[in-house]
Formats: sequence, C-alpha cells, structure tokens
Amino acid sequence: MAANISKRSPLVSILIPVYNTDTSLLTRSMNSVLSQSYQDIEVIIIDDGSAVECSRQCDAFALADSRVTVIHQINMGVSVARNVGLNHCNGDWVMFVDPDDELLQGSIEEAIELAEANDVDILYGTIEDAWGESRRSTRNLSIEENTVVICSDNKDLHDIAEYFITHIYNNDASLRLPVFTGPVAKLFKKSVAANVRFPQNVYVAEDNIYNSRAVLLAKRIGIVNHCWYRYWHRHGSALASLDFASVSESFCSYLRKYVTGAKLSDDSYYGGCCNIFFATLNSMASSGELNWQTLSNGCSLPQFKEAFENFKWNEYIYPKFSIKMKYRLFSKHHLATFWLIYKIWKNSIYKMQ
Repeated sequence: MAANISKRSPLVSILIPVYNTDTSLLTRSMNSVLSQSYQDIEVIIIDDGSAVECSRQCDAFALADSRVTVIHQINMGVSVARNVGLNHCNGDWVMFVDPDDELLQGSIEEAIELAEANDVDILYGTIEDAWGESRRSTRNLSIEENTVVICSDNKDLHDIAEYFITHIYNNDASLRLPVFTGPVAKLFKKSVAANVRFPQNVYVAEDNIYNSRAVLLAKRIGIVNHCWYRYWHRHGSALASLDFASVSESFCSYLRKYVTGAKLSDDSYYGGCCNIFFATLNSMASSGELNWQTLSNGCSLPQFKEAFENFKWNEYIYPKFSIKMKYRLFSKHHLATFWLIYKIWKNSIYKMQ
C-alpha cells in the first residue's frame, strides 16, 4: 500500500521595500504579515539605504522570526528595491506589501486557495482606503461574492494591460472592472512576477507599468471582490509630491518606449499621459502649489499637449462623470473653463470645512 504523502503547501514570498519608515508604521505592517493564518511564507525586507534606527528595526524582525530576511543596500529607489526582492525570492507565489500599509488577516490563505483552485497566473483582490482610524472605504468590484472572474482571452488581457496604463477602459472592452492599479492586493505566480521588472529612473506610476507587463506575460488572470489590503493615505508619499515638468520628463518619456515595445495602442500612451497629468494636478492642488500659471505651463509641455490633442476621450468608459468632464475639457482645450470649475470646487470645499 502506497504511503500517504501530503502535498507541500506553496511558499509565498512577501516583498517589502523599506526606506526610513516610521517605527510604529513598520511594526504595524510587519505584524499584519507575520500574524497571517497562512504560515508558509518568506518575508524579504529590502532596506533601501535607511537610517541606522530603521535598519536595526528591520534586522530585529529577522532575528525574531526565521521567515524574515533583510537585504541592505544603498538608497536606489523603490523600483530597484522591489527588483532586488524579485531577484532573491524563493516562493511559488509573490506578493508585494508597502511598509506603511497592512495585509488584512486571512488574505494570503484565501488568495492561495483561489489562485490554485482556478489555475491562474495572477489573482487580483481589492483594497480598503484608510485616511484615519474612523475614515475608511473599501473599493468594491461588481462581482458576486465567492465568484472568480477569469480572463484568458487575448483581447481581455490586452485590455487589462492598457487599463493599468490609462486607468480607464475602451468602449469595446468586454471586461470593465476597475482593479486597483498598484502592485499590492495581488498574488503573482513566481514564473510571471520574477520575469518582469519595475522600471528604474521612473519615480511615479512605475507599478502601473509593472502590472501592465505582468498581464502581457500571463495566460490566465483571476479577479475577486475580496478585500485583502489596507492602503493608508498619507502626506509625503510619491503621489503627494509631483510636478508637471518632472513627471513629463521621466514617466511620459519612458511610457512611450514601453507602449511601442509592448505593441499597445497609441491611445494607451496618450491616455497614460493624460492620467498622470490629472494625478499630478490633484497632487499639486492638495499641496497648495496649483495656480493658473502652473496649470497653463503644465498643459504647454510637449508630451501633455500632444496627449490631449490626440487622445480619443469619447471612446472610453469613465468611472465618474466628473472624470469624463476633465478629459473632455482638456482635450477640447477649454483650460479656462476647467480652471473656473476648479476654483468653484475649491471654494465650496473650504466652506464645508
């Protein structure tokens, strides 16, 4: 009679880039990972040139738990840090976690069960946005509970790859689920994750490009309406310190090369430039740096000007009417109208505070 040999549980690599993260935030994040019900994990902390106190805290986690490994390096940016983690991971599956966020309890166990049961290369979950202990909101998808939407058709995969760049779907897309565009709340098969790299020298939306590349490498993707991740919004993040000139020079220039090499549509390039323009606009508005002159100067930059002149805004589906109006006003060069609407909105917000 054959011996009953139990199947080995899949090993999940959790990659966490760290750079001078606040002690309490890093502790919260690490506790959320190490206390998961699924125990077969390796946690790789990539210390990206942090100060002594933060580096020592990373080492303390490794001393306290054999599942944790720390890699120290000089400061080279989050893309390089994540790539170093990908170079050293040994898991069957890969997850990304940011050091100031939280992995919700049971997330890994559920993700592994669903991914293996449905034979997918990537599984997407959802996130909870958190601005404080009393202000939180879950990004729900229009999918029935316990249902996994499977995407294996080449056009669907292509549409998702372009969605990660533009953050909107074309009218002819059969799948229109607004998946979170960051690298978190996702489970990647290592054969996909380790064969894609985050772009270096791109300091904003580099994760969008990584996700787009991963989709094009995958053959089968699953999407579930299950919240796995708490995403903490804070001042001082990359998206909170943007300006039009630097974004145009780094992101838009790289995006042109990526879209051409990946054989995505011209509209994905134009839409990606428009999307990062609006992200920058929101960032500058939040920091108080947006005024008529900076807005006008941003619109006159060659990459943004070309994008708004060529993007077919009326051929896309928008999650909100207000987003559609932004694309329409800029594409039609109604800059003064947009500025007037923005001023009215800003004044109304101040009155409500």
